[in-house]
Amino acid sequence: MTVIPLTLDALAFGYGRVSVGGPLTLELRPGETLALLGPNGSGKTTLFKTILGLLPPLGGRVLAGGADTARWSPAERARLFGYVPQSSPGFFPFSVTEVVLMGRTARIGTFAAPSAKDRAIAAGMLDRLGIAHLAGRDFPRISGGERQLVLIARALTQEPAILVLDEPTASLDFGNQRLILETIRHLSNQGLSIILSTHHPDEAFAIADKAALLRAGQLLGAGPVAETLTAPALSALYGVPVTLHRLGDRMVCL
Repeated sequence: MTVIPLTLDALAFGYGRVSVGGPLTLELRPGETLALLGPNGSGKTTLFKTILGLLPPLGGRVLAGGADTARWSPAERARLFGYVPQSSPGFFPFSVTEVVLMGRTARIGTFAAPSAKDRAIAAGMLDRLGIAHLAGRDFPRISGGERQLVLIARALTQEPAILVLDEPTASLDFGNQRLILETIRHLSNQGLSIILSTHHPDEAFAIADKAALLRAGQLLGAGPVAETLTAPALSALYGVPVTLHRLGDRMVCL
């Protein structure tokens, strides 16, 4: 697995000339998980699109191993970042294997046929996430939690150094939320660097090393989870009173 630190250096982001947020500075070290929290409209998705190179920075830089990714080709960025969008119902009757194989385009090109090696990597990712039994199923016909695991498998077939997940537990029931969070924690423990957005501080307490608080495009705080996700900080972030309680070895938000 490639080991590359990620730095957002005074990064400003938006659409065209319309600023959404920044400048902000963050660092993600290899093997760390960073949880990005903020209310709707705070700029989380726009920030992710800028990190991924789908939108150009309005200022500052996205640095990977000290190199400015704005100078990289889309293929080079696709080999650095694996992206998992929010779970979707899926409208095309691709099989689970076909969906996961799509992640190999980052390595073999858009129109190249997958090789035996590519198919083996895809099969290995399905097995790694415990969903090999879904290989022949139609993607739109599996559950929301299963679809999200398939999308994670697709991103991992890119063999990225950094995994970016946009609200990975959104619209999932409690059981599937727990399944996805356990999968993310397992991947982090294996050394993968992860950035995820969430509306739930409890998820950050459960799986993240660092947290960043984004409101109206501005960074209210960032750092280790225990130091960043305080009751006053979360109250300021969401505009409502927040209290924290310890439950066993974990903090919970009320």
